[in-house]
Amino acid sequence: MNRLRQITHGIAFAYYIYIFGWAGLRKIILEKEMVGGMAELGFNTVWTLVVGIFEVMGVAMMIYGIFQPKWKTLGTLFLFPFAVAAFTAHMAHQEYRYFYDALMMCILSPMILFTSEGFRIRLS
Repeated sequence: MNRLRQITHGIAFAYYIYIFGWAGLRKIILEKEMVGGMAELGFNTVWTLVVGIFEVMGVAMMIYGIFQPKWKTLGTLFLFPFAVAAFTAHMAHQEYRYFYDALMMCILSPMILFTSEGFRIRLS
């Protein structure tokens, strides 16, 4: 079971990094399609850039978390609100072709946390 947990964690982690990293970089370099899409959601160029920087910061935290596991947890918790916001925005604007990645990020966030070695929730 431990091996399955590690494999699941690795796949979820890699996909999470890929999606957030790619989306964040596209926002930072102000790719026309991304800026236009963000403008349709109500974000101007400055906010698109800010969101991209925060996404890349979260990805950097998660990559650093390979060596210091608490940073992976912090990065996941940092990026989770962006995943929920992206899912909500794409659903509200009926952009169904984009919402699958955002939905996957919402699902993978807790999956990454619960399959991490050092992550615990204490309810006492």
